[in-house]
Amino acid sequence: MSLPAPPEISPDVQALIFDCDGTLADTFAAHFRAYRDALVPHGVEFTAAFYAARLGLSRKHLLAALGLETGATIDDVITGKPALDLFLKAAANLGVDPALCHVFEDSDEGLEAARRAGMAATDIRPFYRPDPAGWD
Repeated sequence: MSLPAPPEISPDVQALIFDCDGTLADTFAAHFRAYRDALVPHGVEFTAAFYAARLGLSRKHLLAALGLETGATIDDVITGKPALDLFLKAAANLGVDPALCHVFEDSDEGLEAARRAGMAATDIRPFYRPDPAGWD
């Protein structure tokens, strides 16, 4: 597999912001096993193929895709991606104007949040594809 060219980063950029799950840390296998094991007592089959096709979804959207209802999740009390809040907070904590930040993300929701925040963004998915075959 050949990788695409490295992303173009403007020389004006003063901060790089990295998503953690799936971008800095390969957490897919651990998340898959946790979901799978938690859903077994409820008679829900959670396969690696199902999860791989939905990487990047919030917990709320993932559970909805399974046809499960939730009373409340963290998504109900904290504005998550694709809202821009998280990236604006990161820029503020770094003391950098959002327009001078470059985000590295692995989800459509995260890329949308970066765009809404006025930040340049790189989709890291062309550079890395998790292999669901090794998740069990």
